[in-house]
Amino acid sequence: MMWPRWRRASAGLRRRSIPGDAALFLTASRFLALATIDSHGSADVSPKGDPSGALIRLQDGVACYAERPGNRRADSFRNILVQPRIAAAALIPGAPQVAILTGRARLTADMALRQSFAVNGKTPLLATCIEEPQLVVRTSAALLRARLWPARPQPHDINPAAMFAAHVRLNRTRGLGATLLRAAVAVPGLMQRGIDRDYKTNLY
Repeated sequence: MMWPRWRRASAGLRRRSIPGDAALFLTASRFLALATIDSHGSADVSPKGDPSGALIRLQDGVACYAERPGNRRADSFRNILVQPRIAAAALIPGAPQVAILTGRARLTADMALRQSFAVNGKTPLLATCIEEPQLVVRTSAALLRARLWPARPQPHDINPAAMFAAHVRLNRTRGLGATLLRAAVAVPGLMQRGIDRDYKTNLY
């Protein structure tokens, strides 16, 4: 009997070199969804991504991950300070498993720890450590149904620079700064060059 396409794909993924040990799986992960809660019970989920080995590690009974610049909203920071219980889901691209991590988080500026998470020569300003972590790795039926792997290329009709430029042109805010920004997005290619530079210099 012919298997559905997603089952055939998942069988191929299981034959790849995916760490069987939970701690090694966590270290090899490249995407993390972090869930925190504020003092009023409102939840926030923050996505985090880094190269394998530079995202999150479990060592000496503590799980730690780097805090990158991101969108600079600091929602997770504020939530952890008032309610340190967190949950996170970590993924390895191509793997049908997900690592579920829970525990009590604390922020740290420990230099040695931060330097161990340096990427492209840039050391994060903060790291978060999860104490008494509970970690389990299990196959996710949702990942299999979503058919995320292999990742598909970005559709040709999606142009982030053009979308951002259109948003700026529709903004009716007045003032010198807004006028200069609208003039800047009218320059051909300027917005795309700005986005490319931002990804290259400000990601870390």
